[in-house]
Amino acid sequence: MKITKETLSFYGIWFAISIAIIFTTGTSGATNEERLHNDIFKRRDYKKFIRPVQNISDTVHFNFTLSITQILDVDEKNQRLEVNAWLDQEWRDYRLEWNPDEYGGIDYTIVPFKWLWYPDLVLDNSIDGTYMLHTWKYASLYSDGMIWMTPPGTLKSACYLNIRYFPFDVQYCDLTFGPWEYSTEEVVLENKTDKIIRENYIENVEWDFIDSTVVLRYEEDECCPGELYSILTYTIVMKRRPLYYVINIILPGGFMALLTILVFYLPPESGEKISLTISLLIALSVFTLIIADIMPPTSETVPLIGQYFLFNMAMVTTSLCISIVVLNIHNRNGKTHRMNPWFRKFLFFRLSKYLCIDNSWLQENNKNDEENSVKADTVYRHSSLSELDRGDFAVADEIACCLRKKRSKVRRNDGGIQLTQLGVKKSKYLAKGYRSMPEKSKIPNNLSFFEMEMLKHAQYLVNRLKPDEGENADADDWRFLAIIVDRIFMITFAVTIVIGTLALLCQPPHLWN
Repeated sequence: MKITKETLSFYGIWFAISIAIIFTTGTSGATNEERLHNDIFKRRDYKKFIRPVQNISDTVHFNFTLSITQILDVDEKNQRLEVNAWLDQEWRDYRLEWNPDEYGGIDYTIVPFKWLWYPDLVLDNSIDGTYMLHTWKYASLYSDGMIWMTPPGTLKSACYLNIRYFPFDVQYCDLTFGPWEYSTEEVVLENKTDKIIRENYIENVEWDFIDSTVVLRYEEDECCPGELYSILTYTIVMKRRPLYYVINIILPGGFMALLTILVFYLPPESGEKISLTISLLIALSVFTLIIADIMPPTSETVPLIGQYFLFNMAMVTTSLCISIVVLNIHNRNGKTHRMNPWFRKFLFFRLSKYLCIDNSWLQENNKNDEENSVKADTVYRHSSLSELDRGDFAVADEIACCLRKKRSKVRRNDGGIQLTQLGVKKSKYLAKGYRSMPEKSKIPNNLSFFEMEMLKHAQYLVNRLKPDEGENADADDWRFLAIIVDRIFMITFAVTIVIGTLALLCQPPHLWN
């Protein structure tokens, strides 16, 4: 085929037209948007420092919505809240309106935020010194003049944390927003929802986001009487998850409280009552220091967990004092202390039954004492040892036995031997639990030589056996009294610790909601 000059000219024209169509079609959208930006920002001489109102008396309505995405930190010690949030903001600027038909049907465009007018919104209760809100690099602009942007940011605000019921507490933290310079005559804040939006919320491991409120109010500033300012307050209601503190602090404290009860179950002979109590007191002191490091140094209230450990420390301290008293009672003997008979009867034969303490050995000893008292009465009613039907050695043994059991004293008086009993009178009182008789029997001097020798031997046996047996019996009584005192306080402490723990840990009102 022969290519002529006319053919080349035709293909050249066709290629040029195709290239022009391609470039024209591909850049028409960009050209319209560029022309739109030039028209509304340059040709109209847009001033971003002037409020977007046609009349100076008009008010700009600024819509503001807070969306929480995550609770980062709730610092009890420094009384602060830190959250991640999206700040949904919307307002209208009449100077940025356009007709979409004039710009290829474009009714929406993205413009740099720094080109736009923006009110001086601040976080009033900011704690880090950054009061101005986070802005974004771009904003969305619509043909009717509406401007919308949702910049993400981290908000750090002061929050008064009421730690009275820590760790079973519910906290209310506020995020307060408002314009710094513009009064309600110039800019009015409006909230589109009555709750904080939580569509993209990420759960916190320590806090549950249970509720929120939004309050819009108008307040008069002290610096400018007569001028009202818009204040939008978002309140976050958070409930602490107490599992960590229950497992690591409260349960160990409860176990130490149980050990406090077992201090009274530990026998005094073991010698470990005091050391165990002091160890518990030191452990509770360590836990108290850990709690003090978490809590703020406030004098307004004592946290619930602090009250709980103070209660346990008071119980341990009291148990230490009682253990000292119990050891003192346990180590008493007949040389230094005497027990009142009626007090002994009440504790040993009446109260011990209700405390589930075995006192059978006391009843057996009391029965033997009554039998020996009758024998002693028989011996003492004879004026001479020769009147007894038993042999001389049996008489001596009987006198020694009776004198030993009755804690008698033997001494010379006016040339004779006098036996003095300690206790109440006659055997009719012995049935009431008394252990001795105040009867005197005087043995005359007109005894044979052999009888006098036998009495000397009996007196020697009594003097040898009486101190040891009497003191041992009294020491047994005091040791038994120490067991009774331990049992009384073991029951008392068990009831007190259970009731006190329930009364303290059940105080938080939201536990019953």
